[in-house]
Amino acid sequence: MSQRIKSIVEAYSMQPNVFYVPEAGVICKNPDQDIKHIEREQVDQYEWDYVGYNFNEKMLFRYHEKSVNVHYYTD
Repeated sequence: MSQRIKSIVEAYSMQPNVFYVPEAGVICKNPDQDIKHIEREQVDQYEWDYVGYNFNEKMLFRYHEKSVNVHYYTD
């Protein structure tokens, strides 16, 4: 069972970008720009990225796993 990602924050920035995943049941106002979910995806044998998708399942961003801090929902 995997935990659902709540947000990621750039780790090495003085003014970090923060990307939040809304709680279940929250209404999407802009499906092209709002984040639906963030997934941890394997790039190759040793590399992993966190990838954010919108409500149309298009990629919005990609960050290397060691460049962000990850927060999880506790449900």
